[in-house]
Amino acid sequence: MARSAIEVFDDQIGDAEQMSLARSMLKGPRTVDQGEPPARALLRQAIVAAAAAVESYVAVKAAACLPDALAAKKLPDRLGKLEMPLEKALTAARGRSPRSAFQSWAAQALEDQASADPGVIGAVFSAVGEGKILQRCDSERMVDRGTSERQMKELASRRNQIAHRGDRTAQGRRRLAVGHVETHVRNARQVAEALEKIL
Repeated sequence: MARSAIEVFDDQIGDAEQMSLARSMLKGPRTVDQGEPPARALLRQAIVAAAAAVESYVAVKAAACLPDALAAKKLPDRLGKLEMPLEKALTAARGRSPRSAFQSWAAQALEDQASADPGVIGAVFSAVGEGKILQRCDSERMVDRGTSERQMKELASRRNQIAHRGDRTAQGRRRLAVGHVETHVRNARQVAEALEKIL
């Protein structure tokens, strides 16, 4: 049986929580910069794992919403604008179940787009007919409007800095505190849990 989006999220966010916890149990300062390579690596990887958990949640949840989007009287605009290679379209049209083939392809296309970036989260869920998803998430979480978007932007930005630039600036590696990582992980969990209630 396929795992639900929240089960996938819980599994992956658990990695981030364990890395953050492991670092907090190590001796030494709670802010990491040039010293303690194992601690530095744990904290940075915890941020990457938290972003990956959000990305996976978005991909799996959007795929779960896809059948309803395809069955709607009016196809969501973003879903209708997904570009499908001609070869795949012809194969789907000639198959026994064109709708099923398209649904599988669309689920993969949305998974390929998924990210912790708030703009991408909004676009992916919009493609399955769920608009203004992070504003709705703010309401569910009872936080100020724009909070979920800002938090996901911060998480995605830090993840990208780590993954693409090794978290380096002109002055060396950026400082990183355990509390900073714990905040990212907590925000990711709260956003995913709110989305799960909404969807």
